[in-house]
Amino acid sequence: MKELFEKDQLKFAVSLIIVYTVGMIAAAIISKAAGMPGFFEVMFAAALCRHITSFARDNKITEYAGMCIPKKPAKEFLYYIPLYLTAVLPLIFGAEYSGKASDLTFLLLKMLMTGILEVLIFTGFLYKAIKQHSDTLAVVISAVTLGIWNSAFLFYSKGIFEMLINMICAVAVGSALVFIFRRTGSLIHCLLFLGLNDLLSVFPTYSLLAKPAGSEHKALMIVTAVRTVIIIGYIIYICKKTVPLKDGTPSRKKRTA
Repeated sequence: MKELFEKDQLKFAVSLIIVYTVGMIAAAIISKAAGMPGFFEVMFAAALCRHITSFARDNKITEYAGMCIPKKPAKEFLYYIPLYLTAVLPLIFGAEYSGKASDLTFLLLKMLMTGILEVLIFTGFLYKAIKQHSDTLAVVISAVTLGIWNSAFLFYSKGIFEMLINMICAVAVGSALVFIFRRTGSLIHCLLFLGLNDLLSVFPTYSLLAKPAGSEHKALMIVTAVRTVIIIGYIIYICKKTVPLKDGTPSRKKRTA
């Protein structure tokens, strides 16, 4: 891994994507065959996450990968409240889970781990690798790929309608996470948010909004639209009120009298 990273960071990032994707699909197939929903996905995701973090630590690239404390205070980013609000918003309109407690445990762990891995890979390594060639292209590709992969695994657990609707919001979320990374040098809040977001996605039913909206599908569309608007508004705020880091150090606007 070290040789590949030093030789070509983009190929390294792509290799992580391939390992993550193939590994999670294979683990899901094994879990289903063994009658242990989510178990092998959790084991694989935990092992891959540990491998990535150990690799970053051993090769002294934790700051490169965003595994460090934010270089700017949380208040500059409204304490990330808009971000976390979008994670909990769907629960307001109804939540439940009717499966086994053991299944729920592994499902929650799986969703948490996939969220963390997607941030490390897409918002971290993939963005940094493409940034060497074009920062704008890096932002777009990182946001879109995170949105697609995040939604694809949602499809595997829920369905195509949820996947397509979620993809719109997920791409916006991916953009917000990249901008946060660019301006803080850290993925800490990105990791916390997407892990929480994916974990909580297990529970929403939208039942309280389904009747006035006409159906649960329409309720899902409304909530997703609201979440997307919040995220886009947050991105605009970040772009206007904060500035990217330069050479790994904070770059602040000069105050005028």
